[in-house]
Amino acid sequence: MDHYSFSLRLLDKFNYYVLVHIIITIAYLFLYRKIYWGVFDPLFFSILNMVSSAVCVYFLYNEDYLDAKYKWSFITTEVAFFIGIYTSMYVPKIKVIKENTVDVIAEDRSLFDIFSNLVCGIYIVSEAINIKSLGLALFSNDETINHVNIYEGHGILMAFVTSYRLILGFTIFYKVFLLKNSLNWINILAVSLLTIATLANGSKSAIFGIFFQYFIIVYPAFLRGDAKQIKLSIFNLILFVSFPVMIIMILAGTDFNSAVGLLYLRVLISGDIFLLGYNDNVLASINEKSFIHYAFYPGWGTVLKYMGFSIKPPEIIGVDVFDYYYNVRDNGTNTGANARYNYISLHFFGFYGAIIYSLIIGFIVGYMREIYKIINFKKIKFIYYFIMAIGAFFSHLLIDDIIMFSNYMFWRIFFLLITYTLSLIIYKLLSISPYYSFDYNLVKKSNL
Repeated sequence: MDHYSFSLRLLDKFNYYVLVHIIITIAYLFLYRKIYWGVFDPLFFSILNMVSSAVCVYFLYNEDYLDAKYKWSFITTEVAFFIGIYTSMYVPKIKVIKENTVDVIAEDRSLFDIFSNLVCGIYIVSEAINIKSLGLALFSNDETINHVNIYEGHGILMAFVTSYRLILGFTIFYKVFLLKNSLNWINILAVSLLTIATLANGSKSAIFGIFFQYFIIVYPAFLRGDAKQIKLSIFNLILFVSFPVMIIMILAGTDFNSAVGLLYLRVLISGDIFLLGYNDNVLASINEKSFIHYAFYPGWGTVLKYMGFSIKPPEIIGVDVFDYYYNVRDNGTNTGANARYNYISLHFFGFYGAIIYSLIIGFIVGYMREIYKIINFKKIKFIYYFIMAIGAFFSHLLIDDIIMFSNYMFWRIFFLLITYTLSLIIYKLLSISPYYSFDYNLVKKSNL
């Protein structure tokens, strides 16, 4: 069923399906209440997307558009995922990174100061190049331009800029809320530019992403009593929720009520991979046949390609599904739905393989988060803390589409390690220089 047919049938029974949506939302939030950490946990929003997926599948069932095998495939994979993620809470936790017996913050502080300044400098330069080259999506004269397709043909620039936006956010929140240090001038300049770029790129998820970054960085320290979480007032919460509505009003040029309706429809069709894809002909039209190629090409494939190896990127499943209905490849848009774990696994592994895959994915998502929340930021180097934080931050993408998880994880960790290595080199050079000395928290020039 295409989006137009879905919208027509939905509007005929709008109140009924809104009620169904509310009931399923309550059910999912109750079932996962011990899994997600709060409303600013990225997993919380993935659970809301799972709700939308369930509503879409129920819609197909209720409208007699759903074959029994797809109904049972969805149900069994949802149950398997829940069992996997719930089981991860009770499996003994392996400490991936050995913690020091003493506080390492003091000896790591000077290196972190170099790192934080370097991150800010790199981000400022890269964002300036980005804005000069591509502009800002929200202020584009072309109505078809958005925060995604503005990077068409500029994949490396997108990976670079978006990676440093995340690294910068982690760095600033770590410095302010965990180290409890004040910001210097380059930190303030970088944060100001990040705020402008985030608000002006027209992405609702990017705005939420700032809150997600803060939440993930602070959460393990909060559990240990080493940091306090910011509590939003009712006014601030309303302002936070209204951001997506305001962006839709600006982009669509519509009034408040229409913007709320469009936002609800957008939330609901986040499960459109099932609306469009639960069909034998659509499933058969998907080009990519190798799960290994699909899951592990992002990042690694790009590097190998630039090294001269002949390797082609995978065909994106969500784009294939959209192409079946809308010929998006002929139109040059290459947009598509997120291929949820249920759908990806059904395509690659069949009905029973999808159940096993969902069980494993659920366990991995849960376990990555469980081992992150027990670490003590005072007892490990900040680089290890950041790597673990990135894993926890993006683990929910295994639910949405594994190719997104692989892509985001690779590039963020890649640029993080490059920046850390450069910082370490600068630190070593300064430490042997007769003209510099280190104190507790900064590098300063000594008297000549």
